[in-house]
Amino acid sequence: MKQPYDSTSRPVTRHWRLILPMLLTVGLFFGAMHLFFLPALEESHVEQSREACRKLTQAAHAVLVSYGRLEQTGRLSPTEAREAARRQIRSMRYGPNDEHYFWISDMNARLVMHPYRAELEGQDLSEFSDDQGTRLFQRFADVAREQGQGFVAYRWQWNNESERVVDKVSYVKAYAPWGWIVGTGVYLDDIQAQIAAHHRGLLYVTLVILTVGLGFTGYIALQARRVQRRERRDAKQRESLLRALGEQERLYRSLVDNITTGVALLDSSLNVKAVNRQMLQWFPMLEAEGYPPCGTGKPLSGAMCETCVVRETFQDGENHERVGTLRVQGRERRFRVIASPVRDISGEIGSVIEMFEDITDRLEAEEETRRAEERYRGIFENAVEGLFQLSPEGRFLTVNPAMASMVGRRDAEDMLRHVPSVDQGFFTVPEVRDAFLDALEERDRVSGFEAMVRQSDGNVVWLSLSARVVRDEAGSPLRYEGSAMDVTQRRMAELEAASQRAHFQQLFERSPLGILLVDEDGLILDANPGFTEMFGHEIEALRGGRARLLLVPEKLYNESKAFQDSIFRGRSVHKETTRRHASGKDVPVSVVGYPFLRDGEPAGAYYIYQDITERKSFERQLAHQAFHDALTALPNRSLYMERLAHALERRKRREDYHFAALMIDLNRFKRINDTHGHQAGDQLLVSTGLRLLSCIRTVDTVARLGGDEFAVLLEEFDSPREVIQVTDRITKLLDEPVVLDGQEMHTGASIGIVLDTRGYERAEDILRDADIAMYQAKERNRPRLVFNRRMHAQAARLGRLEAEMRRDLDDGRFVLHYQPIYSATDGALQGFEALARWEHPERGLLGPQEFIPLAEETGLIIPLGRWVIREACRQMASWRSGATCGDDVSMSVNISARQFSQPDLVEFIRETLEREGLSPCFLKLEITESVLMREADAAAAKLRRLKELGIKLMIDDFGTGYSSLSYLQRFPVDYLKIDRSFISGDQNEEESRKIVSTIISLARNLGLRVVAEGVEEQDQFQMLRNMQCDDVQGFMFSRPVESPKAQDLLESYIECLRKTDHEGTDDPVDTESPEAVHTKDDDQSEEPS
Repeated sequence: MKQPYDSTSRPVTRHWRLILPMLLTVGLFFGAMHLFFLPALEESHVEQSREACRKLTQAAHAVLVSYGRLEQTGRLSPTEAREAARRQIRSMRYGPNDEHYFWISDMNARLVMHPYRAELEGQDLSEFSDDQGTRLFQRFADVAREQGQGFVAYRWQWNNESERVVDKVSYVKAYAPWGWIVGTGVYLDDIQAQIAAHHRGLLYVTLVILTVGLGFTGYIALQARRVQRRERRDAKQRESLLRALGEQERLYRSLVDNITTGVALLDSSLNVKAVNRQMLQWFPMLEAEGYPPCGTGKPLSGAMCETCVVRETFQDGENHERVGTLRVQGRERRFRVIASPVRDISGEIGSVIEMFEDITDRLEAEEETRRAEERYRGIFENAVEGLFQLSPEGRFLTVNPAMASMVGRRDAEDMLRHVPSVDQGFFTVPEVRDAFLDALEERDRVSGFEAMVRQSDGNVVWLSLSARVVRDEAGSPLRYEGSAMDVTQRRMAELEAASQRAHFQQLFERSPLGILLVDEDGLILDANPGFTEMFGHEIEALRGGRARLLLVPEKLYNESKAFQDSIFRGRSVHKETTRRHASGKDVPVSVVGYPFLRDGEPAGAYYIYQDITERKSFERQLAHQAFHDALTALPNRSLYMERLAHALERRKRREDYHFAALMIDLNRFKRINDTHGHQAGDQLLVSTGLRLLSCIRTVDTVARLGGDEFAVLLEEFDSPREVIQVTDRITKLLDEPVVLDGQEMHTGASIGIVLDTRGYERAEDILRDADIAMYQAKERNRPRLVFNRRMHAQAARLGRLEAEMRRDLDDGRFVLHYQPIYSATDGALQGFEALARWEHPERGLLGPQEFIPLAEETGLIIPLGRWVIREACRQMASWRSGATCGDDVSMSVNISARQFSQPDLVEFIRETLEREGLSPCFLKLEITESVLMREADAAAAKLRRLKELGIKLMIDDFGTGYSSLSYLQRFPVDYLKIDRSFISGDQNEEESRKIVSTIISLARNLGLRVVAEGVEEQDQFQMLRNMQCDDVQGFMFSRPVESPKAQDLLESYIECLRKTDHEGTDDPVDTESPEAVHTKDDDQSEEPS
């Protein structure tokens, strides 16, 4: 049966024909977004993050390369280059709030630099692992060593939040010249957060599309219901709807397709109608605030809105473009903004699409390229080698300034103008040009091509040319690139070498030293006349003979064989030995042997002999003098200590071996010496030595330690009674009168004894305890005293003093007093000497004589000396910063022997000066003469390093040591300080005057200034002034004073200078006025700290 006609069926059918495709389209779009586009977007974002990490690491690596080149060219030292590279990369940050950073380690997994983990810098982190067991720093080194660069995954703290540990991927790259590895990384949590943000944006766009699509579907359905009544109008409406649907479809497809470009749709009122995901990522507040209108202070407004491209597009219907700056996520970014009209069916502009392209990275890349070109141009312009480019015809295309300078031209343009090619005025010989170009054509590369080149002034120089051919894709030469080095000096050196060979032959023939030439088998090839004269052999009889059989005593064959083997291994050898004369006698010689080479291999050897018979005899005398007292001929302290040490070692090996040490000090010796003169004192010492020798056996030792101190070593005794008997015999004999100059004189002696030598480890400790016992005997007025437990109490007291000194050094109870130094010529204030004082909580203010010897003995002199340097530099910097002193005032600090021997002394002083902000020229270091002479070569090297810092150097207590003029000339010192003993009259006055005059004359000849210390009286000062001494210090001018009083002196001096300038007088300070003189009172002596 036929169904009745349903008037609603046709609209419903058309309704679903429209709805179903739309829903299908939306569903396919939604599925494609989530099944294909989102995964691809995630993968693309991860890859972009890894690529950004790699590029950032490349940029940091470029920094290391640039500093490495500065090091290679010598413009920076290795230390300066590395330190500058560390500082720059430490300061390089990126990312939100500049939290992301770079770090540096090395191939040995040692951390070089990390902005957030400075405490790990310098440590070996090869075993350092994350919470999953990954040895990350060792992994960095493995990847850098195997691949040179690459990615490494591990877990690490979140930027500077040490408590938060997350997954991280870093890109590392090795810089081989330094063995460094530089890298940076990205946290996986950051990537996931960014991807989640993208997901939300895309979901928002999808929902918008779905909502719009459903709205359009409903609208179409509504129209479809009316189609029955108005067929024609419905057809037109369907056509309009289809066009609108197509327009909307194109709009959303554009928004999705341009995902990396920000897109906004604006109407004629400049209201933002829609934005894409990229815009929301840049300006997330758009989503939160609901598409604000343009130009109301929102992110799309700003400087660029002053010339709004959207408004211009609405006005003229054309595309408009602007470039400006917008603030994105807290950072300013450069954008290229393009406005394009969107026309409706009638051709009217209904809206404008505004597209934002972030061009910041491109602009930065262009800027980096420009800087790189400038750097490479700088390298080219500043290279010390000549660099050039030639056309295949030999025409100069470009040259650097060094190349122009080599040919005597002012600059590159001057050379290209006057020497356009290698044909015109370059090579002195035309054929050389053809040889050079032919060699390039034949081998594509030339290295070390040496030729004579004529300079602009007509002079000829030798250049070593190296070049290569640059070809195009077809293999044809494009140009030649090369470098040039001026080898004129080497060429001249070769000519000089030829001359020297002739000179050497004359030296061989005429040298008074014996010279012998042997082949690799030890057979004699030649000998000079000096050799024949030294050993009595004829030259003709020597040739072809074996040197060892002719010259070497049989007992020294093995030594000679080792000597020769060392030479033929390429080493030069120097030795003092014995060789046999033709007559059979042995001749002491100093022999130097060194190989002569043929094709880089030893082909024989030269032996140079010097007869040292006289020197050996002299050395034997010196050796005896070194270990024996010159006056009494007894063993001296060195020999006594050596024998005492041997006795101590025998005591450790043999239970039945006993020995004892005696320390003897003569009574009343100083009185006799002062009353009857030094000659009588010397006679007394000689007589005492003979008396002591008469009291001991041959196995025992008597030594003079110095002054009136003698020491006895008694060995191989059976009981302590024997020692006491010997001591009593010595006491009795020394109590007997001595006849000197016809007068009987009584001396006597105090003797300290160490009987029980068990438990001692050092000979110095035994002698120390004997000395303690001797002084105890002298104090108690007893002839002898055996060291015992009670004397340990005295040592304990010294121990307590040491502990107190350590405590007070930590508690800051040491202070500095300052003694001014004045010019002897005009009285101008030259500076201060810093002198240490100890503010003891119980004993009051102690001078250096109370604690410096103990500090030297215990090693406390090191921290004390460092404190003195720091405090003196701090005080001087404070005075200078407060404009309290002028540029001619400096600070002098004493350096002790132990302190000078510290390997880090120079570095410590440099760091102290930098920390306190004091220029080195305002610091003077005073070092005693004896300290410098202990190891003169090492001392000279250290003094040079201090001098390079700009510090002034002074030899303290000059005249009391034993420095030679040759060493004094090698020391880079500025001042000599005359010891106070020569000024204060402690010695013979006339002799002291001569010594002072000699020192001042010596200083004048060496270009040094002279400072005299200990000036206490006007006649002393006048003597120094007459001798033209430069500077003086002493109680006559001022005692050492505290810092505030020293500052008062400075201010008074400056005020005096102002008055002098105003009144026109000559001397800033009246050194002869009574007010300038201070007595010693109860102040301490001016001994150095």
